[in-house]
Amino acid sequence: EGLTVVVAETFQRLVMDSERHVFVLAHAGWCPSSAKAKEVWDQLAAMMSVVKEVDIACIDIDENDTPARYFPEDFIPCMKLFRRDNKQRPIVFRKGHDLRAMVSFLDEHTGVSLRAAQLAQYPQYRELHGIDNLV
Repeated sequence: EGLTVVVAETFQRLVMDSERHVFVLAHAGWCPSSAKAKEVWDQLAAMMSVVKEVDIACIDIDENDTPARYFPEDFIPCMKLFRRDNKQRPIVFRKGHDLRAMVSFLDEHTGVSLRAAQLAQYPQYRELHGIDNLV
């Protein structure tokens, strides 16, 4: 839920032309480290699905050619934030597979607070699930 799957043909449209911030995981199915990163990435995507300003995306680099200009690294997994105000200079996330660090990174570099977004969505969630107001 909330994960945008990017392929070579959609990279320009879904990442570069998007008016949102796009946090991209470049991974490969055969790589154990990529598999671990993908598990956390799926959790991040589900959490961030309430945030309309940020897309969480992934691209399988074995199945798709990634633009060398944006992914010149020779290692995987590679995580980069394409900020909506500067898509030409993505920021590399270098703190491993830590979910809290990813959320903090997004908060720092996009100004989007996951906590604030979740709180804003709570009234709709409460109504959808028939939860009484706590106050």
